[in-house]
Amino acid sequence: MLVETALAPRPLWFSNKKRFKPGDQLTVAGDSLPMLVTGDASGSIKLTLESFEAVDGHPCAVFSVTGDYSRHQFPDFEGIYTDEEVTIESGKLWLSLLHPLVLREELKTVQTIKSGPGGSQSTRGQGSIQLSVKRSWKPL
Repeated sequence: MLVETALAPRPLWFSNKKRFKPGDQLTVAGDSLPMLVTGDASGSIKLTLESFEAVDGHPCAVFSVTGDYSRHQFPDFEGIYTDEEVTIESGKLWLSLLHPLVLREELKTVQTIKSGPGGSQSTRGQGSIQLSVKRSWKPL
């Protein structure tokens, strides 16, 4: 939960050995997926570097994004475990150039969600979801 809400850095990030320029593409899958999706996730996400810009003064690389992922038994803020399948039809991610953080997300997705207390199913939903998240990262 801390990583998902940018209260802690992600366990993986870009290598400092490779430089990206606008137009470069990267597929994030397998062991690299925790770079973008927390929890027990599988799938593949394609990133294309579009530009560089700041989020509240914090320098970021802006990537367009498409792909699919699923994750199982992911806890929400209420402690209810959720299984989800997500297709990212289009969107953008603002990834920090200084720390392993996703500072902004603008995504158009199709999601299938099943959740329930203690792993038992009590809620099920499917539909198109537009997600817009902006996080602030400031030193204490």
